[in-house]
Amino acid sequence: MSCISRNKEKKHYLCNMKKILFCLLIGLLSVAACNNDDNDLRIFVESFDWDENVWEQTVDIKVNGKWSVSSNVDWCGPYQSSGEGDKRITLWVKPNLTNTARTGKLTIRSGGDTKTIALSQKAFSGNLEDYTYQLPVIFHILYKDQNNALQYPAKGRMAEILKGVNRLYASNKMNIQFVMAKYDQDGKELEEPGVMREEVKFDSISSMKFLEQKNTDYGYLNQDLQRYINIFVFAYSEEKTLGVSDLPVMPTEHTMDGLSNQAGKELQTFKTLNFPWGVTINNNFINQDQDANTINPLYVTLTLAHELGHYLGLLHTFSQNECYEDDYCDDTKNCDYHAYEQQLEVYMTEVQKSGGRLEAKKVLRRISCEDASEYQADNILDYMYTIGNVFTEQQKKRAHQVLNYCPMVPGPKLETYSKATSRASAAFIQPRLSDCPKVNDNVNGNVYKR
Repeated sequence: MSCISRNKEKKHYLCNMKKILFCLLIGLLSVAACNNDDNDLRIFVESFDWDENVWEQTVDIKVNGKWSVSSNVDWCGPYQSSGEGDKRITLWVKPNLTNTARTGKLTIRSGGDTKTIALSQKAFSGNLEDYTYQLPVIFHILYKDQNNALQYPAKGRMAEILKGVNRLYASNKMNIQFVMAKYDQDGKELEEPGVMREEVKFDSISSMKFLEQKNTDYGYLNQDLQRYINIFVFAYSEEKTLGVSDLPVMPTEHTMDGLSNQAGKELQTFKTLNFPWGVTINNNFINQDQDANTINPLYVTLTLAHELGHYLGLLHTFSQNECYEDDYCDDTKNCDYHAYEQQLEVYMTEVQKSGGRLEAKKVLRRISCEDASEYQADNILDYMYTIGNVFTEQQKKRAHQVLNYCPMVPGPKLETYSKATSRASAAFIQPRLSDCPKVNDNVNGNVYKR
């Protein structure tokens, strides 16, 4: 055989080898691709079978690409509904207070791959009156000057205040516990639990205007209303006002005296609004405290306990219209608040002239609307000078009625409502704001208990 023919054969041989190697490479890539498809999305659990009081659950996702998670029930879902790569996602779960077990399904998708997790939760078998509601809160710290200690409270201050609020609720066996949220509505872990800090342009703003429906500038601050209580902390233009709160809007299926109402199927659609909704606190008083021997009408812990009471449907235990207003709780005492203010002003003037010291028994003195008897103010839903350490049994029942049936307040519900056929209007029935605690111009701080 000639050299030319041998070289041709060699070239043909090399060419064929290249083709074979190329085909093998394509085959290996195809197999790898198939294997990747098979293993692209992995989860390590097929079902959850919870008791009635579970609040959270985590799920590990192993995936090379993008993924999404959805739920077919409104009592359980992911904080984070989509992402990319390996992730431990957290599910929020509303405890089941009904006498019926429930089921659902979680669906996880990545590319063409789909995995499902069956969800089931037992029926509630305990005594509903003994159940403790856990309500996540997020403090929105609105500041202009980060170096201002009132505008930008130290880390841990809000948790300290909330701990004091919980002591007041627990001492009255309200079975309500406020907890600092660990995640925002998108599943991002909060650097400071329960706190989000936001720089704003205003020096101060009217507390009432801040919560108006036309104030769409700050609606973006709202975190999911059905999962959190939003508490906005900022400088009020009304310097003597301590706090303001929205009152709950009840479903027409479960109306309550003194509260506005709207169809439950509409209320259930309001997970967010384009205007702020929640509780507000004047940061001018954020560092006001009191000890066991004093009564401080500026005490921020009592202010927040009071405002959270409003958010749960409790009304003032006094009348600002002579004696014609009512809090719809027969076991609270009622007084004419304007008469009390006049009485207090006269007394304070006398003390200032004499150079004496305010006496607790006199600043706490109220005259009952029912029988004109004297009593000392001690209810948390009173204000100015009150011992501020009492909720009554009917106040507890009223707050629990709101928790059980109002879709816009966090926590488990005894009833859900059929889906609205279209997006409901955000025009709530007025009035929806509580009157706000204010302090008399002569009030400077603590009164010693006797």
